[in-house]
Amino acid sequence: MSIFSRASSSLQRVLMGGPSHLQAGNHAPELGVMSTDGVVVNVAELRGQPWVLYFYPKDETPGCTAQACDLRDSWERITARGVKVYGCSLDGVDAHKKFIQHHELPFPLLADTQGVVAERYGVLGGIGPVKMARRVTFVVNAEGQITHIFDPARTKGHAQEVLDALSDGASV
Repeated sequence: MSIFSRASSSLQRVLMGGPSHLQAGNHAPELGVMSTDGVVVNVAELRGQPWVLYFYPKDETPGCTAQACDLRDSWERITARGVKVYGCSLDGVDAHKKFIQHHELPFPLLADTQGVVAERYGVLGGIGPVKMARRVTFVVNAEGQITHIFDPARTKGHAQEVLDALSDGASV
């Protein structure tokens, strides 16, 4: 890693916050926010199947779009394993719906407009009064236990990381 990469990574941590307080083995905190499917998503209702929750800063930004499209392009391989995928940012449902339509995303997005879920998962960051979720992904097994955390998650190639985590026997 170059000195510029380390400096950039350090600056990002200062501006966006430190690593999540959650660890593999912890139970996934409650979600309880509206999805673009028109339902409030709760952890209890997800029991019985593995799921992926990826946090990202903002709809329609270059890195967030690349990450969402990377997951979209691997959608069939992910869902073939019986896994649900949710994206989550502090954008509202209407912005999420436009993002989904614009990029033909096959998975719902969660509207954490108050940052409550991002805070529960330890990924709420920002600069001054501007708050946003950091780019972090949680892989959760059928019992609701976090098995993998990607902090920070990559924008390109992230779907393969998720697939690799799902291939690990501990995750499903």
